Amino acid sequence: MPFNGTVTGEKQTKVTVGWGEVTGHTHDVHCDDMRVEKTPEGFILVLGSEGRVTHQEHKDIVLAPGTYLVKHEREMDWMQKTVRQVVD
Repeated sequence: MPFNGTVTGEKQTKVTVGWGEVTGHTHDVHCDDMRVEKTPEGFILVLGSEGRVTHQEHKDIVLAPGTYLVKHEREMDWMQKTVRQVVD
């Protein structure tokens, strides 16, 4: 999801943005020019060059340079009236 704002996070070349509790697989973002800021909802990533999302079970996803907000999906359990993070 695109994000408009200021990011002062540290420079990194790889960050894991998703973890599979059942499979142990990860979604990793790789970029030679990336700033990363952790937020309560997930991450803000600023890519200064083309990046890639990698995962063990599917092909890489190419990301154009830009700023992205990565949120972890949640679901509502209407029977228990609770919100929980979706797990794979």
